[in-house]
Amino acid sequence: MALRKEPARRYQSAEAFANDIERHLKGLPVSARPNTRQYRASKFVKRHKVGVLAASLIFLSLIGGITVSLWQTRQARLEKAKAVAVSTFMQTMLNASSPSSNLQTGGHELTVKDVLDDASKRLAAEDLSGQPEVRAELQKIIGSSYYNLGQYDLAEQNLNAALEAQTRIYGEDHPETLQTMVILAGIWVGKGDNAKANNFYRRSLPSLRLASKNGTIQADYLLTSFCDFAILRRAQGDSKEAEILLRESLSLTSQLADASHSLLNNSRIVLALTLADQGKFDDALEIIREESESIRHRDDSLPIERGVNLIFLGRFQMEQGNLSEAEKNLRDGEMIYRKIFSQSKLELGDDLRLEAQTLYLENKYPDAENKIIETLQIYRAGTSTGYINYPTALMVQGLIYSRTNRIEEAEKLLREAIRIRGEHMPETHFTRAMEDGALGEFLTSQKRFAEAEPILLKSFESLNASQAPGSPSIQTATRRLRELYATWGKPEMAAVYGG
Repeated sequence: MALRKEPARRYQSAEAFANDIERHLKGLPVSARPNTRQYRASKFVKRHKVGVLAASLIFLSLIGGITVSLWQTRQARLEKAKAVAVSTFMQTMLNASSPSSNLQTGGHELTVKDVLDDASKRLAAEDLSGQPEVRAELQKIIGSSYYNLGQYDLAEQNLNAALEAQTRIYGEDHPETLQTMVILAGIWVGKGDNAKANNFYRRSLPSLRLASKNGTIQADYLLTSFCDFAILRRAQGDSKEAEILLRESLSLTSQLADASHSLLNNSRIVLALTLADQGKFDDALEIIREESESIRHRDDSLPIERGVNLIFLGRFQMEQGNLSEAEKNLRDGEMIYRKIFSQSKLELGDDLRLEAQTLYLENKYPDAENKIIETLQIYRAGTSTGYINYPTALMVQGLIYSRTNRIEEAEKLLREAIRIRGEHMPETHFTRAMEDGALGEFLTSQKRFAEAEPILLKSFESLNASQAPGSPSIQTATRRLRELYATWGKPEMAAVYGG
């Protein structure tokens, strides 16, 4: 200002010049600068840096707190509105079962599926364009209910619709989305859609672990994922990874809700099956016995838990050769399952398959055939050939046909079981050896000894490599070789295998 060309714009006196210098040194505004609000504010901030910083932090904290508070209030309001909308819809759905409802005028007894079908129609007609999260939640509930009924296609249809909406609203790793994906992945495992299920678990297990640790998702969902993924890995022939997953699932026990006994029971049952796959039959049987004893002494045990344990106790008794006890437990389990599940549930099919196997070993072929036919009807309606028990059912049917003189059909079934198993299991997996052994047994019965021998030897050697000494599967393979050589007229070879 002192150097400006126009005299009128310079300082008017030495005193004014000195005054500006003094103000500048004190950090005050000077007359040489335009007297704007921004300029005065900048000078104030420089003079009071600490105070302004503290005030700014307080201000930002207040703003942040208010923002979070407003967001939480809005979220709570949305959650409340969502809960009310879902509750209202569910009440309408339940009212459909009342005697005065339109559903009851059809002249037939109303089923749960009728109610769900009606709920699906109502939901499709409901105007929820402003509440997409409510529609997604209802689709998830309906889909889960269809799943529990064994209506797998309808379940997948509704859950896919829920997942698409939730992914759009919340994102892939949000708890709401993850919960729906866990249920869907369980359906994929059951239907033998192994690639899709495997991709989900590989990608999402870290997110599920973190969400469970942070408390944003119930540990039940993580345990379910571990158990279903273990079932998948067992079906793919990796019993070691399956065991690791199951033991991690059981480490969640203290984090589970009080009503989660059935989930823990499932994990222990699958662990027993996995150990049996490895030939650790005694360890597997011990787990089943401990579970059965625990359920017997628990007042809050559920029918489904009792059914599961009866069935798997029966399975292990069958493999031990205790056939009468096995048949009784499997039938008792079937009665429980028929009360709980629809006739299309895969778990019912699994029980019927085990019953057919037991009845076959008891030489009750007509009863065994009826059971295995119903088993395969359930499997074909609800799953694919990739389901771990599907080729086993074909094997059982083939053995039954072999004993009832349907030779051509029997051989076709046994070779089909081997073909399917070969598509899904590694060469060294014990199930492939068991199916080979069944074919060898059939060929022995047809006096095709030269064909049977290499197949039975291969089965025996494979089982010896994968199973514990003396396990039921090795005993079966030994018996088949002994019978081959005895029937073939080679007593010296039969003696090698205990003949």
